[in-house]
Amino acid sequence: MKTIVVVTASAIALASCASEKAALREGGSAPFSATSPNVYLLSVGSGVRIAVDQEPLAFQRNSGTKKIKWKLHDNEYKLQGIVFQPDAKGNNPVAASPCSADSGDDSVFSCDNDTSVVGTFKYTIYVAPKRSDLPAPDALDPTVVNY
Repeated sequence: MKTIVVVTASAIALASCASEKAALREGGSAPFSATSPNVYLLSVGSGVRIAVDQEPLAFQRNSGTKKIKWKLHDNEYKLQGIVFQPDAKGNNPVAASPCSADSGDDSVFSCDNDTSVVGTFKYTIYVAPKRSDLPAPDALDPTVVNY
């Protein structure tokens, strides 16, 4: 019984600290899908930070080309870009086809991940405010793993 009380109290304390320091601006959904990651903005003090609901995005090697479609869940911001960096050997799973914005929805960006290119790859998410009075978040550098 003592262990349950301590675990419960710790969980409540951590949750209350998290809610004071960072709060989800909008949205939220599940379940997770490596081909459909969700991007959120967290209010932190007077600024905002980018968060993605999956880290890393993991794909089985040689499972074909997988279209990854990121969706930003904040109407006051737009998904400005996704850029993959090559690994130390110069490999890049999206080299054959550049990432692109959805022409009808500025909250969606897509990249074709060639799973035959095995490794761990950093990519950068760029988000921009739609209005000049909103804070601009720093870019985020999560990873894709083709294993």
